[in-house]
Amino acid sequence: MAKNLRPTEGVHAHRLSAVRLYSFLLLFLILAVYAIWKSDRFQNLVQGISKSRLTQALGAPVSFETVDLRFFPPSVRLANVRIGNDPALRLPPDQPLLQVDEVSIGGGVSLVGNELRVGRILAVRPRIRLLQSADGRFNLPPGLSGPSKGGLKISIGSVLVQQGTLEFEGRRAGVDGRFDDFTAELVALSRDRHEGRFLARRASLQLPNAEPLVAEISARFLLDPRRGVTVDDLRLAGSFGKLQVTGEVENLDKPRTSLTAAGVVVAEEIERIFRSPLGFSGSARVRAQIEIPSGGGFLVTAKVLAPRARMGQFPFEDVAATVVARPEVLVAEIEQAGYAGGRASGVLRIGNLTGKVQPMTLELDGKGISVERFFGDLGLKGTGLSGAASLQVGLRWQEGGLERANGGGLIQIQSGPAVSLVPGRFGIPTAAEGALAVVNGRMNFEGVTFRFPQSTLELTGGLKIGQWQPDFDINLKSRDLSEVDRLFQNFLAATGGKPEPLGLAGSGQIQGHVAGTWDNPDAAVQISAEPSSSGR
Repeated sequence: MAKNLRPTEGVHAHRLSAVRLYSFLLLFLILAVYAIWKSDRFQNLVQGISKSRLTQALGAPVSFETVDLRFFPPSVRLANVRIGNDPALRLPPDQPLLQVDEVSIGGGVSLVGNELRVGRILAVRPRIRLLQSADGRFNLPPGLSGPSKGGLKISIGSVLVQQGTLEFEGRRAGVDGRFDDFTAELVALSRDRHEGRFLARRASLQLPNAEPLVAEISARFLLDPRRGVTVDDLRLAGSFGKLQVTGEVENLDKPRTSLTAAGVVVAEEIERIFRSPLGFSGSARVRAQIEIPSGGGFLVTAKVLAPRARMGQFPFEDVAATVVARPEVLVAEIEQAGYAGGRASGVLRIGNLTGKVQPMTLELDGKGISVERFFGDLGLKGTGLSGAASLQVGLRWQEGGLERANGGGLIQIQSGPAVSLVPGRFGIPTAAEGALAVVNGRMNFEGVTFRFPQSTLELTGGLKIGQWQPDFDINLKSRDLSEVDRLFQNFLAATGGKPEPLGLAGSGQIQGHVAGTWDNPDAAVQISAEPSSSGR
């Protein structure tokens, strides 16, 4: 006979609410899924499927070591990711397109039809090797530009790259580069339009026949496969100066580039980078239009303005020039340049910019140049040579530079007032006219006679371009040697000595040779004099 059971004293039944029950079930399900996800068997299965599908989608080999699922925020983390090159290029497998320490994928991942959609990708410390073959093809996987052989296309909402390194080798473009510690972001605005930002703390570009161009680079651009790349703002800053660039690159299959650049450049750095030792220094404002057609070559048209510039020891002011450059030649038309109280203009030509530089030519036309200020720039201030020079000269040189130039020209000096620019010095009106011959960088004065009020001076020899030190024979004839005495006192004071009169008087002739330097000349002269008619 069954017994009636009585409830145990002190024990009460507990009821679970539906919310709490489902919460426990959800937590158990999450833990179970996480345990399955972290298991070696499931990891190997996921990695195998993922690598296979990504390789199929990109059309290039893809590998990674670990897969880590994060729930807050929802994301998948991949470690040691590696993406190979386009197999059609047959590049070495030890030089993949991409190697990344860590890649985080979030924002949703789905496969819709033949399209793999990824919300966002974060890549930390990637190393990218972008190679261009001689026929212009890049090592990018086919799946990045369209459906691959597997029939899949990848669509990415946004990509953020941090602490990256990018190496670029352009065999067809003739440009190599490396970008260190760069940050880049690419955000999809629509299905085929993306907005991008790029910042590299240190970028090194190797241009043809030039020294590396090192700069900090920042850029903001729009990417549209049908239209190309629109550069909204590209900034470069380095020892060469600062430039801001805008423009576009049309038709990425056969790119045609049109850019506008403006900024300030440092002349001596530009000369060093492009191996054009012309001797200019100083800063200049530049505005340039750059055209690069799809068939190769380039056309650069630039306007250059420099309030002040130097060429060696010679200072210029208010320099304005227009530069036109093509692969075969650069032509710089110097529209104006102020020097020593006068004005100069000219044309500089540099041949074969993309290969071995061919002979350079320079044509100059100067007017109203102060002779005394010219000698002042040589370190001889206050010579008292009062005159305004007009100069026409043409020079031609090769690898030896301007110091090995050959050419010739004409010089004419109109005498000025008998007043020196330096108080206390004697003013000596100076005139001259004749032809100049430039041989191996030496400016010879054989065809020029210098005339003073009471004297004439003929020189055999001249000045070496770049050094500007004396090396010539002199033949001076004077009706009044006291004028020569005053000229000697001026030059002695200009070299830092104490001016003292020689006591020359009467008429006479001075012949000899002057060499060494202006401040410490080596002179050997012979003086023949006759007393003046007054007997003094």
